[in-house]
Amino acid sequence: MKKHLFIIILIACSYVLSLLAIPFLPDEVAIHWNVAGEADGFTNKWWGALLFPIFLTGIVSLILFLPKVDPRKENYEKFEKVYRIFLHVFVLFLFSIHVVTLAYNIGIPVQVDVVVPIGVGVLFIALGNYMPKIKPNYFFGIRTPWTLENEEVWQKNASCRRKSVCYDGCIHYAYGICNKCMALYFSDDHCIWWHDVFVYPVVFIFA
Repeated sequence: MKKHLFIIILIACSYVLSLLAIPFLPDEVAIHWNVAGEADGFTNKWWGALLFPIFLTGIVSLILFLPKVDPRKENYEKFEKVYRIFLHVFVLFLFSIHVVTLAYNIGIPVQVDVVVPIGVGVLFIALGNYMPKIKPNYFFGIRTPWTLENEEVWQKNASCRRKSVCYDGCIHYAYGICNKCMALYFSDDHCIWWHDVFVYPVVFIFA
């Protein structure tokens, strides 16, 4: 419990912030922005305020539960610190997005099209740097029949993917910094979907 205290505090704070913000939110709140940072997707304020806290609760429960049922659960002890760091960074990222969403809908000026790509970039850079330290398992990392059968192949694959994930993170980060200029080269069909914000990193890692 003690080692997850930071995460528990963030989840509790996300619910508290949502409940405190609800009286100040409009009946419809923005949950989707296009590449220009313009809100173009809305839902009722209760669902909009509680979406991230509920997701945080679910994803943290899942991440903490998976090692207990992994056929190679003994390997988690070898990279327990890395697994915990990822969980902390991921939860902090989602909590930050939650704060930005509430702030935007309350009326505080926030550039969502800048904050989200930067956040995703930092998340990917952090994940990429720790990938070589992940040991073979069935739920976390790059799992294929070949990597699961041979630890050497697993490590080589992780070392290779480290560069690509960090590179992807740098692109996201640069996109956020230079978003106003880069938006000129993208059509309005290329949107920042909120389900991409929290589903893409999960699917990339756990699928």
